[in-house]
Amino acid sequence: MKKLDLIKVFAITAVIASETFAQTIDWSAPNITITTAAQLKEFAAMSINGGNNFRGQTIKLGNNIDLNGNDNNQWTPIGGLEDAFMESFIENYCNENDCSELDEIYDEMFALYNNLFAFQGIFDGAGFVVSGIYTDEIDRWWHWIGVGLFGAVGDEGTIKNLGVSDSYIESDYRGGGLAGLNNGGTIENCYATIDIDGDHSVGGLVGWNVYGTIKNCYATGNVNGFRAGGLVGVTVRGTITNCYATGNVEGDAGSSCGGLVGWNDYGTIENCYAIGNVKGMNVGGLVGNNYNEITSGYYDSETSGQSDEGKGEPKTTAEMKQQSTYSGWDFANIWAIDPAKNNGYPYLDVIENAKTPIAKKSTKKTAQTINFAGIKNGQINLNLKAGTYTVQLYNLQGRLVKSVDITATNGINATNLRIDNLSKGIFILNVKQAGVSLLKQKITVK
Repeated sequence: MKKLDLIKVFAITAVIASETFAQTIDWSAPNITITTAAQLKEFAAMSINGGNNFRGQTIKLGNNIDLNGNDNNQWTPIGGLEDAFMESFIENYCNENDCSELDEIYDEMFALYNNLFAFQGIFDGAGFVVSGIYTDEIDRWWHWIGVGLFGAVGDEGTIKNLGVSDSYIESDYRGGGLAGLNNGGTIENCYATIDIDGDHSVGGLVGWNVYGTIKNCYATGNVNGFRAGGLVGVTVRGTITNCYATGNVEGDAGSSCGGLVGWNDYGTIENCYAIGNVKGMNVGGLVGNNYNEITSGYYDSETSGQSDEGKGEPKTTAEMKQQSTYSGWDFANIWAIDPAKNNGYPYLDVIENAKTPIAKKSTKKTAQTINFAGIKNGQINLNLKAGTYTVQLYNLQGRLVKSVDITATNGINATNLRIDNLSKGIFILNVKQAGVSLLKQKITVK
């Protein structure tokens, strides 16, 4: 099939799948400012399924935005692609063509998607934060693209000066706090402080980074999945510079996972570090599977539980908190180190200086966000704010297995929800407060 014919079928399918909605902003303007959750949702709705890729336009945040997501208020990833849309496309194609060539068509569609439908504009967070993203509709989004605040960023796309916090993202394939897929785009001066749960290629900031650039970024959330990384799940010939990750990373059976990157396929990693605990197969304190030289990359051998070499240098906790460890790093313009900040580890001063006063307040709030804190003595531990919670365990068939109510204090709390008497398998942890789901986490019982 000729590429022109493929574009034609895509265009026809996009028209059929398109929706009509009221516009509150002139989305054709070269410069657009978004200040409300309704406007951000409208922007996302316009971008999916071959809508608008915003090439040549700049979208800027003018405020912190809380999307207040939950089971009944799911997020639509910017530049996302729905499975139903793709099914319609394939049906339209197969009505006129030999479907035995479908594998070749998938390859063409991926390249075509990047050119036409991935986000291709400039998104400037202006130091603000987007929070309250919630998505667990893994069957809705076509697994070739990705799930995050952005589904996919194209080769002309840029995301900068943006934070993502207090959210829950679950993906089938390519899941990240900021973007599921960065396909040749640029992500700079960004951060995510949320947990990510997925089946394949998941990262605290980006799921897949293909020929893309990620610089001056960090992630602090825990990551669980196959080919999982604290910052990036998989990077393919991309560049990651001046970045760090602090969250714990746990891989499924046969996975590759690392404190910073799960799988590095000839990508460039320079001036980066990780401190999170890493568990799984084919693991590394900094990088899981690595196929390129890493320049000035370090990980905390005490907190990570790892001691591998050749894909990141192991350092003690004390060494990781000394500026002298990071020879050649730019502590005048990019990095800073202070015993009173970031638990004494280096932090990105270039981001802290760009945060607005209300964004800093939001980030401070996020430091006490609810998250999974591991399993100790057979029972689940959670990092909680003071209050009353319901903690539940479901099996993969959706049946409630266990449920307890707890009154928590600020910090790590034992839940009295035990897993040592459960059969082996995968379960879904659900933490609720006042009937609202605040955290979902996949738990593997071995």
